[in-house]
Amino acid sequence: MVGLVGCGFPVEPGSDLPAEAPPAVLGPVPGGKEPPGGDSPDVGLPDAQVDEGVDATGTFDIAGVLDNPLGDPISLVFLAVATQTGEIPSGAATINIELRNPESPDAPGPTFDAPAPISAAGAFDGAANNLVIPQSFSELLAADASADVGIAGQILNSNCIAGTLNFALKDALIMGLDNPISIPLNGTFQATRQGAAPCDF
Repeated sequence: MVGLVGCGFPVEPGSDLPAEAPPAVLGPVPGGKEPPGGDSPDVGLPDAQVDEGVDATGTFDIAGVLDNPLGDPISLVFLAVATQTGEIPSGAATINIELRNPESPDAPGPTFDAPAPISAAGAFDGAANNLVIPQSFSELLAADASADVGIAGQILNSNCIAGTLNFALKDALIMGLDNPISIPLNGTFQATRQGAAPCDF
C-alpha cells in the first residue's frame, strides 16, 4: 500500500463533494447484461457471445493473480479439468471443474460441489472446497494450507475462459503469527486449453 503525506490547506468536510451525488446502484447495472432469471449486479466478467458448438471440455492451464491484504499480489497457476454437458446457447448446459496441482497433473483434486449452470452467454459460477495449497504458494505460508475456491467464469470459446477468483484460505499458518488465520483472497484468472494457441483475452 502506498500512502501520501503532505501539507495543505484545511478543507471543510464535504465541501469538495458535488452538490448532489447520484444514487447508489444496489442492483443490476443499468444497461448491463443480467443473467437469466437473476437480479445479480454486473461482476465485471468480459462480455461474450458464445458461438454454436463451443465445448469447454478438456484440460486448461489457469494463471491467476490474487489481491493480498498482507503484502504484494500473489500469482498462482493450476490446472482445470473441465467437463461440459449440453449446448451453451440453449441455456441448459453445465460445467464441472476439477482443480489439480500442475506439479502432479495426474493426481485428482477437488471438483465443484455440483455442476455449475452455464448461461446462454457462457457465464458460470462454481465452487470447489478443500484445495490443498502447498507452502510454496506464498512466502507468507509456514506450512501447507487448504482453501475453498470460488470461480466466476466466462467461456469465451472452446479454448479460452476468463473470470474472477475467490480464494478462502482456511486456518493457514502464517510466518510471524502464533495462531492460524483464515484469509479471503480475491482476484482474476485466465485459462487456456493445453495445446491450443494463446488466447486473446
